[in-house]
Amino acid sequence: MALAASALADNLRALFTTAPFPDSASAAGEKWAAAYAGYAGNATAGPALPSSASLSAAQDTLAGALATAFDAATRAGPAGLGSVTAGMAAAFPAFWLLPPVQFAGPGVTGAVTAALPATLAADLATAFSAGPSATAAAQATRIAGVLHAWTLTVTVTNATAAGPVVVTLL
Repeated sequence: MALAASALADNLRALFTTAPFPDSASAAGEKWAAAYAGYAGNATAGPALPSSASLSAAQDTLAGALATAFDAATRAGPAGLGSVTAGMAAAFPAFWLLPPVQFAGPGVTGAVTAALPATLAADLATAFSAGPSATAAAQATRIAGVLHAWTLTVTVTNATAAGPVVVTLL
C-alpha cells in the first residue's frame, strides 16, 4: 500500500462528524493521533513497511503532543491559532522520530531518520483559515492535504545488503 491523502481526509472527516466528540484536549489528541496513525500505517519506505508496535508507540507520542497543543491553544484564547499550529508542527515530527518509527521488509530494515517541520505550521494555519464556515469534509480535505504533503518528505534510512539506502515515504 501507499499513503493516500483521501484516507487521511476520511479519518479526519469522521473525527469531525461522528459523535461522541472529544470533551477534552487529551481526548482530542487521542482521536487525532488515531486518525493519523491509521493513515500512516499504509506508509512504505522502499520495500519496507512500518512495524505495528512502532506505530502504536508513535500514536501515543502524537496523542500526548497534540493534547498539549490543543490545551495551549485553548488557554491562548484569540491567539490560539498560532499556538495550535506551532504545537502541531512539533507533534507530527515527534510521531515519526520519538522514538523513530521502525520499518521492515524482505531483506531490509529501516528507521525514520528525518521528519523536519519546515513550513508545516504555516501550511496548517492556511488550512485552518477557512474557519467555521467550511464544511467538515472540506476542512478535513484541506488539513489532510497539508499533512499528506508534509508526510511525503519524511525520510527513512533502510539497511540493505548493499548498504544504507535513504528513501522518502510513499
